[in-house]
Amino acid sequence: MAVVKTPIKYFSTLTEVALGKVSFKYFLGYLWLTNIKSLKKCDLIYSHFFEAQTEIAYICSKFLNKNFYFKIHGSDAFSRINDPKLPFLVNKSNACLVVSEALKDCLSAIHTIDQSIIHVNFCGINTNNTKPPTATNQAAVIKLLYVGRLIENKGIQFLINCVHDMNKYHNFKSADLVTLYIVGNGPYLPELELLSDNKEYIYFCGEQFNKDVMKYYENADIFILPSLVEGRGTVLMEAMSFGLPIVSTCVGGIPEVVDHNITGLLVKAGSTIELSNAILLLLNDSPLREKLKNSAFEKSKSFNAQTKAEELVYIFGNS
Repeated sequence: MAVVKTPIKYFSTLTEVALGKVSFKYFLGYLWLTNIKSLKKCDLIYSHFFEAQTEIAYICSKFLNKNFYFKIHGSDAFSRINDPKLPFLVNKSNACLVVSEALKDCLSAIHTIDQSIIHVNFCGINTNNTKPPTATNQAAVIKLLYVGRLIENKGIQFLINCVHDMNKYHNFKSADLVTLYIVGNGPYLPELELLSDNKEYIYFCGEQFNKDVMKYYENADIFILPSLVEGRGTVLMEAMSFGLPIVSTCVGGIPEVVDHNITGLLVKAGSTIELSNAILLLLNDSPLREKLKNSAFEKSKSFNAQTKAEELVYIFGNS
């Protein structure tokens, strides 16, 4: 097989396995993958996350003589930021895509990486079906929204504590009740449910189809992403396209999406006090909410998925 057809590549890859650059189990995995006819006909090999399949993709690209690309989103990188396989695969790729300048800087600060290989390209959003934001909600019940995976690094625990405190002390004047809708699923759900204390103002909505998630955006008043780490935050771009004012944190690529005091408010990650103050500011200042939501909607137009797809095609064709 490969040892007969491409002996040099076969033994060079085994050397990489011996040096710990790639895993032996993924080296074995290529034996099955490289015999798939459709794979042999492809123009390039692309891994959408820095995960197990990235090593398989790299090995397959060697034996199939295909260009190799992969994208790092943030959560996949931060959990393995010191993995020696990361700089190895970056430098072996034709191009490594990252979703933010912050993520590019983080990788470059920790590892020795060929800067010409790294390109910032994030997943865009559908901006064709969005509508201009409506007037600020003056209803008695304010709806806060979180969308995303339920993991500890998303900081949802701080948001739940904020909502408890706001409803307990009622230190806002524009509504009678602040509710929180949490859309998504993940391993941190049991801890969050326990923290919510079965309060009637916190709703766990579970994992939803995309069309149903859009309805939550439409019905929300303020979008919150209290992440402790974040590559970029696609949900921020989606929320902005629905004209939602944003409250988020100054981590990772978030400041590249949300402009403080222009399209949203940015606070220190992990600070319940700062998060509460930002939410209360929006609750008590309707003109500010109006300004932020209109600016957020306008900026969301620059996140068009078609434009980002064209950028990706250009990278594929020129690297």
